[in-house]
Amino acid sequence: MREDINQELIFSMLLDGKGGAVKYNWDDIDAWSPEKGILWMHLSLSEDAINNWINKRSGISKTLSEALLNRRNRPRILKEEDKLFLSLRAINFNPGADPDDMVFLHIYMEKNRIITIRHNKVLAVDNVASSLETGTGPKDSYEFLLEILSKISYRIGKSIQSIDDQIDEIEEAIVEKADLKLRPALSSLRRQAINIRRFLSPQREVLHYLDSLEMPWFKLKEIYKLKELTEKYIRYLEEIDSARDRAAITHEEINSIYSEQLNQTMYVLSIVATIFLPLGFLTGLLGINVGGIPGVENPMAFLIVCIVLIFVGIIELWIFKLKKWL
Repeated sequence: MREDINQELIFSMLLDGKGGAVKYNWDDIDAWSPEKGILWMHLSLSEDAINNWINKRSGISKTLSEALLNRRNRPRILKEEDKLFLSLRAINFNPGADPDDMVFLHIYMEKNRIITIRHNKVLAVDNVASSLETGTGPKDSYEFLLEILSKISYRIGKSIQSIDDQIDEIEEAIVEKADLKLRPALSSLRRQAINIRRFLSPQREVLHYLDSLEMPWFKLKEIYKLKELTEKYIRYLEEIDSARDRAAITHEEINSIYSEQLNQTMYVLSIVATIFLPLGFLTGLLGINVGGIPGVENPMAFLIVCIVLIFVGIIELWIFKLKKWL
């Protein structure tokens, strides 16, 4: 059982309150008490072994345990006395993954204990762990929460900016030359924007609710930092909506240009067909293999027919010009 649980523990640290931390294993975790400091456990949800520990040995309530182990949570927040649960979504920067396929991060927090659970790697967690190893990390639970939220927010903003820049490049390319090959790229960008927004909106609501909470371990003097993060998410929503709308308009513009080019081509072909329709009728009529065709014995007949066809073609062109079809 312990071997299975060891696979679930990605890492564990005891924060020293000065920006650093000491690494912990399961034996250290079993011997831990709140008086020793803030314990941070980062767990994987890839196996079932951790379920028993969360449900039976962690001391977490049934409601929060179920939330921690839920793989399909949308961004949300739960509060029980001085305990807090958050389900967040982060940009997926794992190799071979689509950034819009956002990864989840579940966070359980008390004053002196933090448990984070993920299925796929979350770079924001690794960044916080690295800062603790170098002695520049969070000093308490509230600073930990702010830093995790800030790292996730930064990468979301970076991804949105990347989408916006790619749309700018496509718009510039269309000014030079509308290419149908740009449509798949635009469709992909629209899909990314839609998928990111699907989780961004409830995540903004989570932060909005969070900055209105009064937890005993919150630093009220720094609550403005949560409000700033909420404002960032509002701006991100506006930017992702703008990017999505720009992608849709650009896509329509490409289709419009292509349709116009197609219509122009069809118009030219129609004019050519109209010009040659009577000429083809005359040549076809003279080419039937029956008796009585005029000019059969006349050596000048072919020349006369050519002159007549040229004359008919000129008359047609004059009529088209008169009707302003050309």
